[in-house]
Amino acid sequence: MSEENKVQVLKDFVFNDEVQELLAQISECVMDFNVLEITGMGTQEIKHSKLLAWMFGDNEHGLDYAILEGFLKRVVDANDEGETLESLKHYLYLPENKRNITVLCEQDNIDLLVVDEANKVVVVIENKVYAKERTQGEDGGQLNKYTDIVRRKYSGYACYFVYLTLDSSLPSNGNEQWMCASHDMVGQTVEHLLGTQSINLKAELVLSSYVDLLKRRKIMEDKALEELCKKVWAKNTEALDILMEYRTTNLDKLYEMVEKEFKFYHEEYHAIETVATDKIYQHVHGKKWSTENWAVDAHLEKHPKSLWFGYYHPSDSRATNEKLASLYKALLNENILNKKRAKATEILKINEEDVINMDEEELQKEINKVIALIRGKIKEFEKTVDEILGA
Repeated sequence: MSEENKVQVLKDFVFNDEVQELLAQISECVMDFNVLEITGMGTQEIKHSKLLAWMFGDNEHGLDYAILEGFLKRVVDANDEGETLESLKHYLYLPENKRNITVLCEQDNIDLLVVDEANKVVVVIENKVYAKERTQGEDGGQLNKYTDIVRRKYSGYACYFVYLTLDSSLPSNGNEQWMCASHDMVGQTVEHLLGTQSINLKAELVLSSYVDLLKRRKIMEDKALEELCKKVWAKNTEALDILMEYRTTNLDKLYEMVEKEFKFYHEEYHAIETVATDKIYQHVHGKKWSTENWAVDAHLEKHPKSLWFGYYHPSDSRATNEKLASLYKALLNENILNKKRAKATEILKINEEDVINMDEEELQKEINKVIALIRGKIKEFEKTVDEILGA
């Protein structure tokens, strides 16, 4: 397709009322302000467990124990039938007494302990966000340890054990009494209640943020967003393919931010201006950089699917200048330059797939890490050059 036709396709896409309406609905699917994203709750198990404790209890949200009940009903549906599940199902649908629940967080190192004194029922929830289960140790692993503690401490209670993970992972062998569950089950329960119950505004903000966070992290499906996107793609494939071709990727953003941090003395080749670079050219040629008098420079380079930082330098055959040849060999001996490559030494490489799924917060952390690493390598480069030149 010609550039002129591409422009026309994009104009037809942009100046379309139906498309604009769908895009407006898509933008409404993601919250502008997510209080849980700000606090970093999503990746911290203790914070996450405290939020779950608040949701599962009879607290300010005014939902009684509806979130806990809805979640446990989903746990029953997701696990194989058996005596334990039948007992839990009976408790959920036909409790003998009105529930009187206390939700304890980090009691005996257990993430969540749900104790119903009125019905003599205990639900143990081990909450795993990104950490893994500890399976080693004299106690037989953490799940075995928690099972022993609860059965001993709550003798005479009906005890149920739930292993809560991002993807309903199975607990380790020997812990078959633990039922599998996922954070998606919690999210579905909360989303259902948000759509069917009257909830005060403050609690609604927290609960909506929780669901939004799960969707942002792709832990929970966003069916409404998926349906809207399908509608846009159905009639606008050509325009969207063009936009995808010219989109700004996370790799582009990383490159742009790194580029802003460093001054380039040659814009076309992105040679980074360092104290060492100037000293090298003055030492070798008695003047600043030029294409005819190439020596050694720090370099940032972007390819369609990757970004790398390293050093460019002439091969042995091109190092005809005696001073340059001597310096080049000294840098090789100090492992600054790579003996296996004739013209370039790759210090750092980032592939597009390394950053493609990062959210803004994760990407910024990666950017900061890359910038710090480049600065460290340049400092090492400059120190080595000073030592070689006797500066």
